[in-house]
Order: sequence, then structure tokens, then C-alpha cells
Amino acid sequence: MRRKDFECDDRHKGQLFLDQCHDGVLATLTKDNTPVVRAMNFVRIDDFIYFHGATSGEKIEGLAQAASFTAYKALSLIPSHWSDERNACPVTSLFQSVVVKGVFNLVMDVEPKAIVMQKLMEKLQPEGKFLPLNTNLDFYEKALNRVSIFMLSTAYLSYKIKLGQNWDLEKRQRVKSLLLQRGASIDRETVELMEEFGLFFTKIEP
Repeated sequence: MRRKDFECDDRHKGQLFLDQCHDGVLATLTKDNTPVVRAMNFVRIDDFIYFHGATSGEKIEGLAQAASFTAYKALSLIPSHWSDERNACPVTSLFQSVVVKGVFNLVMDVEPKAIVMQKLMEKLQPEGKFLPLNTNLDFYEKALNRVSIFMLSTAYLSYKIKLGQNWDLEKRQRVKSLLLQRGASIDRETVELMEEFGLFFTKIEP
């Protein structure tokens, strides 16, 4: 069950989170309806996310069927002894995640495949140093014909972020102090997100 108090209704924030992630987990079905889960690089373009892969295999078997994709980022781990030095139960981890559900389809034509691969390269290799795919179709045509480009609509997009929304303000302030004292880069990032969502001022939920 996905906790409603950790759900964020801001679709734009969920899309931005997807843009920051390089990979996630794609779940599709085989011909005999066996679920298959695999780690995948991806890129979001408008209201779709795209993946690349082989022209045969289990992903091809999942075409025109329901599929889901999850991108996840672990934030700070909150040890139990920050709340209770005897009880292990308060230990928890903070995180962000997006779940996308839809029908798994294939991009067929060379030109849109080149656009997707160009965007994926820009995401994974922002320093450039490669011949652009979308403006050099003659150079890349054979390679593009040997790769499959898969697409999944983001019409259903659920963004979840756990930052201690279920804690009272006093505990959030205490955890903030302890995170900054611990001082890891992920702890500073977690505090920045808590501040962005206004969690040190009120019990507003993201």
C-alpha cells in the first residue's frame, strides 16, 4: 500500500524527478504472462518515457500489454537511536520515487528513434563529444535499425516523497539538526528537500 501522506500531487515535481534519474526498474509481461523486471536507462520526452533495447527478447514480448516503471532515489537513513536508544522500531529511510503505469509500445520510424536516442545521450553524456543522432541520420541509420525504442505513457504518474511529513514539527527540527551534524552530502540534500517542501514551518504535506 502506498502511503497517502507521502503522495505528492504536483505532477511537474514528479516529472522533474524523472529527469534527474538516469535509471529505474521496468516491469513487463512475457507471452505466458510471467512478470519480468529489469533495470533500464530511460529518458522522458513530454508525456512519455523511452527505453532502448534489443530487437528480440522478453521486452518485445511485452509489447501492447500493461507495464510499469519505477524510478527511486534513497535519501537519508534515520537511525532508531535518534528517537529511542532502546527501541529499534523507529529506524526508517527517507526517499523519493515515481511510479508510471501504462501500455508498453514500440517506436517504429528511424527519425523519432533518432530523437529519442539523442535525448538519451544528452541525459547520460551531457558533455557531448559525439555526432548528434537526430541531424546525422545517414551516419546512424544502420545502428538505429538494429535497436528497439520502447515507450510508456506517463498518463498515470504517482510521485511519492518521504521526508518526515508524518512527524510533528519538533521532531522534524531535531532530525534536521542531527542530519546537519552528521553532515553527509545526502543528509544536506535531504534537509534542502525538507526545506523546499516547507516541513520546518508547518505540517503542510507535499
